[in-house]
Amino acid sequence: MIGFRYNTPKGKTSTFQVKRITESRLELQGTGEYNIVSIPYTCEEPGKYTLELISEGTYSTDLDGFFIGSEEDIKQIKILPRKLSFIPEIKSGKTKQDFILKYPECDNYYGIAWNYQESQIREVLDDNLESFFRKKTHDHVSSRLIGNREWHYSNAFLRPIVLAPHSQQTIYALVCTGTSQQVNEQIQKFHSTPETLTSLIQKDSNNSEDRILADGKKYEFGRRLLQSALLSNIVYPVHTQGQYIRHFTPGKNWNSLYTWDSGFIALGLIDVDITKAFECIRAYTTPVGSESAFIHHGTPLPIQMYAYYDLWNNTQSKEALQFLYPRLKQFFDFMTGKNPYSTTRMKGSGLLRTWDYFYNSGGWDDYPPQHALRDKASVTPVVSSAYYIRAAKILRLAAKELGLKKDVKEYEQTIKQLSNALQTYSWDEETGYFGYVMHDKDGKPKGIYRYKDGSNFNKGLDGVSPLIANISSKEQTSRMINHVFSPDEMWTEVGISTVDQSAPYYRTDGYWNGAVWFPHQWMVWKALLDLGEGEKAYQVATTALNTWEKECKESYYTFEHFIISSQRGAGWHQFSGLSSPILNWFAAYYRIGKVSAGFEVWISNSHFNDDYTQYQAEIAFDDSTVPHQRTILVCMNPEKDYQVTFNGKVVESRTYHQGLLEITLPSTNKSGKLTVTPI
Repeated sequence: MIGFRYNTPKGKTSTFQVKRITESRLELQGTGEYNIVSIPYTCEEPGKYTLELISEGTYSTDLDGFFIGSEEDIKQIKILPRKLSFIPEIKSGKTKQDFILKYPECDNYYGIAWNYQESQIREVLDDNLESFFRKKTHDHVSSRLIGNREWHYSNAFLRPIVLAPHSQQTIYALVCTGTSQQVNEQIQKFHSTPETLTSLIQKDSNNSEDRILADGKKYEFGRRLLQSALLSNIVYPVHTQGQYIRHFTPGKNWNSLYTWDSGFIALGLIDVDITKAFECIRAYTTPVGSESAFIHHGTPLPIQMYAYYDLWNNTQSKEALQFLYPRLKQFFDFMTGKNPYSTTRMKGSGLLRTWDYFYNSGGWDDYPPQHALRDKASVTPVVSSAYYIRAAKILRLAAKELGLKKDVKEYEQTIKQLSNALQTYSWDEETGYFGYVMHDKDGKPKGIYRYKDGSNFNKGLDGVSPLIANISSKEQTSRMINHVFSPDEMWTEVGISTVDQSAPYYRTDGYWNGAVWFPHQWMVWKALLDLGEGEKAYQVATTALNTWEKECKESYYTFEHFIISSQRGAGWHQFSGLSSPILNWFAAYYRIGKVSAGFEVWISNSHFNDDYTQYQAEIAFDDSTVPHQRTILVCMNPEKDYQVTFNGKVVESRTYHQGLLEITLPSTNKSGKLTVTPI
């Protein structure tokens, strides 16, 4: 007999065809625990044999080895859990700035060393490092911080690092593993010449600090501060879907999942660490057929799908595109009401509302109409429908790339239905904003939700969110853009106000109301690129970069948002989630080798030459709109001047500083070849 040790989810059955040494069918009944099942086989002669298992189902199964023996032998097999010792022997080195760990169950030794004398070696004995450390923050003396003793951490505790004015210090740390001799040698080398050792580390050429345009140096401090916050805002372990995951969080004060915040974290990571960006998107999606359509906490906007689009344009990775596509489609289908368990779609109008899943439609806690609603079940915001239209257009581009014609038609139906619904029920001709739509008890639309004085209650970012979907007429688009850039309405010296400043419900002391936040401002920036409004897009981006840099130099904090009345940062002070667009704006205008577009330009075969003096790519367009001009940004080697052609014809380009090309693509939906060459 051959016995298999397996674990199938409780209540599920996974099936396999068994081939080669025997022809049979293997059924693995799930209990949620590890079990053993056996099947007979016959081998006529000694020799090499191949066993082949072919999965017939969709349920995941962990196969954890196999056994060969008689039926009685296999019945008697018992797998006993072995409790591993997690407390290492800690050997102090020759200095107070290193130690070596030896775990009883591991052959390797682990070494840690650092070059800061005012330090102490500590042990932490608890299974939740974050919450336990909070309790022990003020214990500055103990060498052992004792909690429930479930886990063990070795801690190199550096005392306060004091910097005199206009001075700097560079502190190095080493983590190494190997034999006892190898670890000791690495530590000795480190202490003798740490700069020599660290110089051996290969830098990522894709993220090299050497490829920053000179004009971008004025934003370096704020950009680097945010990048540091982003990469250090990690919590582990976080438990979800029956497993522990590493997780980026908007701020380490919150050890929990955040769906839309993490979408923006993924977008920021695209310009910091592309692999982590992929992992961040993956963390919030689930395999097809999972109990959860996606990982949800907080505002259920499709930001992971926007990050998916930018991930493609920055990598052209077919593997990542294929892997994430079915997971994101599952997410999309649920949120657009195609899943039978979803409650997002209003039957009478077809508009989307997500109140059943979270109180917050667009992440804006005190956004006036949302904040005022007491009975939300019959009222639809604009942002949900508008943002999922754009998500449908993004997934349609991906489906075309993957050759999924049936899916393309499904997205087209969704785009048409939601676009018509917004135009029919939500557009307010009087104000030039789209409005929340009220419905009667049967789910039929009955008018726009209005403030007590009769005015549209949705004068703000939600009211112009169809710009992101690009479903409005030329006149509607013009009116919405005018709202955004009018100093009397949404434009301020620190960026785009969440709420129209002329509205009677505008406040100066709210959390979102009376404040500038970057996430929806980034959406508007992308929409402006799609509309060929490159100059206005530049205005949005540089205003944000200037606002951010000024605050970072004043406070050394990476805040959530900016108060319009004071023009100062506010909210959590070590934030990275919704502030991540700063990294995208910086890269778009100042990182050599970066190509940026709106949501309607699909880039393939993108390639720079070695010195970034030539660029070419295949460009395709979202074809659901009337052909129109679009803007694409390309950062080139600043030592040259350039000419740009599309399908062999010279197209318009401009620059705000040497090396940046703001290219106006022609009014077409036909694909073509973009080429940038030195003059």
